[in-house]
Amino acid sequence: MAKILTEEQKLEKRNRLIELATSILERDGEAGLTARGLAREAGISRTTPYLYFKDKEAILNGIRLQILNRIIAEFKQVDEKKPLTQMRMFGEIYTIFGLEHPELYRLVFTSDFSLRPMAPELQQALNSFQSIMMSPMQKAYAAGLIRIPPDRLNLVLWSCTHGLLSFAHSGLIDKQTVLPQLRQDIGHILSKGFLNQIND
Repeated sequence: MAKILTEEQKLEKRNRLIELATSILERDGEAGLTARGLAREAGISRTTPYLYFKDKEAILNGIRLQILNRIIAEFKQVDEKKPLTQMRMFGEIYTIFGLEHPELYRLVFTSDFSLRPMAPELQQALNSFQSIMMSPMQKAYAAGLIRIPPDRLNLVLWSCTHGLLSFAHSGLIDKQTVLPQLRQDIGHILSKGFLNQIND
């Protein structure tokens, strides 16, 4: 007779499968991640993943949720007292994640999943991510430190960062020499345009 798992045990097994699926995704890309391949690498029957995930999209959403929660946790460790510093640190966390994990970055931040109906916990995580990202901009704008409204500035910063990461992922710029200088130059040029004062 099969052992009956507690809800906690089921959650633990589901999270382990998500972690393994994340490794497969980073190694083989989204096309290389399948429920059958996940089962094979986990050493379980090919039908077992379906006890925890409805389909491949549910597996991908599990990865998205873990990634968003991980980045949110990093954001929450940043000191909230200086909004401009907080903005810079958020940008660093986001950019470093994108550079070190291109497949995960594409899955979470460049796919169209946010345009489709999603599970409440994933929607909540996405809302939390966006709210935390906007918070220092709103504080800086209210304090007169930046001149561009937060909703507009957020799109500018996201577009520039996404463009930078796209160049890096495609190999169009050298990651060792050109990329660090380009990151610095973009930050300098942008700050001249949106900052009212530099002393934060």
